Amino acid sequence: MLGGFFERMVERARANADGVSAAPEAFVVLAIVAVGIPCLVLRQSYGERLTVLQGKLATQQALLAEYRTRLRGASTGEAAAPAEKPSASAGIKTRGEDRDHRTLDPQQLYADDLPVALVAAPPVNSDKKTLTFPQITARGLLATDRPYEYKNWKLSCGGVQSYSVLGAGAAREFSYSHLICKIVGEQRGPHLQ
Repeated sequence: MLGGFFERMVERARANADGVSAAPEAFVVLAIVAVGIPCLVLRQSYGERLTVLQGKLATQQALLAEYRTRLRGASTGEAAAPAEKPSASAGIKTRGEDRDHRTLDPQQLYADDLPVALVAAPPVNSDKKTLTFPQITARGLLATDRPYEYKNWKLSCGGVQSYSVLGAGAAREFSYSHLICKIVGEQRGPHLQ
């Protein structure tokens, strides 16, 4: 039984080889399509994943730079003490207290008290409590599940009409068009209106 199966497979392979020798162009085109399409799909999915990871890396590098700046002013004992991760409510309180002493740039979008993007002045829809930024240039990808601050507002950003990648390598930036953000609260302190 196994011998018959093997013989049928050999005959089938010979028949296919005869077909390929009769029309080699069709075989080459089929091979290119069969290999090319999966390669393009994989390249696109890895490119998107790489873009997300580069955005996270940029955020982490900004956070690391902030920690280094804070450590420069710390005493030896303070620098040697392990850093405690503050709770969400403690972090908000600290950021709010820090903000009471400074004014936010009206051309910047902030996340975790750090500027993350240059923005064009948005029109405000008071009825829907939304802002629509006509143009944003960010150093990293903007996340939809992350709170942002603009002037004296706390924002939750979502829908975007389009975005594109500007530059290459380490100098990569992301350009967003018509980013819609919902106003979810107000900051305390002397901020711009």
